[in-house]
Amino acid sequence: MFPARFHVGEPDGDGRTEVRAADSTRRWVLGRRELRVARQFDGIRSYADIARSTAAGGRPAVSVDALRRFEARLLRLGVLENAGAQPGGRARRRLRAWFRACVTVEFVGGDPTRLLDRLDPPLRRLTGRGPVLCAAVAVLSALAALGPRADVIAGELRAALEGAGLLGFLAAFVVSAVFHEGGHVLACHRYRVPVERVSLGLRWLIPFAWTRPEQQAWKRLPAGSRVMTAVSGPLGSLVFAALGGAAWHFGHDLGPVRLLGLYVLAGGTVGMVPTLVPTLDGDAYLLLELWLGRPNLRGRSIDHLVATFTDRRRAARTSRRERLLYVCFGAAAVISQTAATGLVLWAAYWFSIAPLTSS
Repeated sequence: MFPARFHVGEPDGDGRTEVRAADSTRRWVLGRRELRVARQFDGIRSYADIARSTAAGGRPAVSVDALRRFEARLLRLGVLENAGAQPGGRARRRLRAWFRACVTVEFVGGDPTRLLDRLDPPLRRLTGRGPVLCAAVAVLSALAALGPRADVIAGELRAALEGAGLLGFLAAFVVSAVFHEGGHVLACHRYRVPVERVSLGLRWLIPFAWTRPEQQAWKRLPAGSRVMTAVSGPLGSLVFAALGGAAWHFGHDLGPVRLLGLYVLAGGTVGMVPTLVPTLDGDAYLLLELWLGRPNLRGRSIDHLVATFTDRRRAARTSRRERLLYVCFGAAAVISQTAATGLVLWAAYWFSIAPLTSS
């Protein structure tokens, strides 16, 4: 059955509608007819009843076999839930729900609308074209000036991260997420796009933060404005890193200030890097979706990979160009996500556990 708790948005210009789970960050994009048929699954109607309902609008009715394949696909994606499952099926559903909960764990989050409305006048002056351009030039110039001293920074950072020093870096990493997501929030506010929630948590054991704007308002923005909302996050991270670089450079006679600057510089830089990998769920992925005109590209790719092994007839119905895109992106997404999680676990061991065991 199609869960009543799901939030169904307004259709866009192409008739595609976003469906979002209220209790998680999962979302799907369905076509007009796909959504209409999905909503017919109420746990009561038979396949024949639903098949007859698809004949509206002068179109021929969908066959029962096609309806079963569509149902299986939506069940696999999580858009439908099995209302009449046996105990074993319920156990599998609970296992899937637990797995999804472990994939994305929110530590803290909230709706920033009231705060943004209260600070509206100064925020609009701050996010004007002139201040933003000046900030971008100043930040890039400051970071470029640190380039020749990259080897010195790397050497000091390696020593600073050993043992308990990793906690200082993690604290700076968390604060950098505030700057990063703050950039997205300020850009959305500038373009009058409501922000539903800003969250900080874990995705696949990787510290992660995300901003969830109201999707239909965001999609109505011109392409250039949507690009600006995406790149404003990395700009916020660069501002944070530049502040750390300035503290490190000018605090050479003050050990704590220099160390704090080192953590801030590293936290801002490292926090920005995953968002620039197109196969991870970050800003580059969002820009890739915009460029290709493929919303929910990750979901489509994973679904195609699964269908390649479970329903080859359905997988074969996609064009050759789409198959190549979905296979390449889906495989790259799985590999990069696994590699990123492994890198986080390796860093945690190398900088915190290994020094203790060696001593």
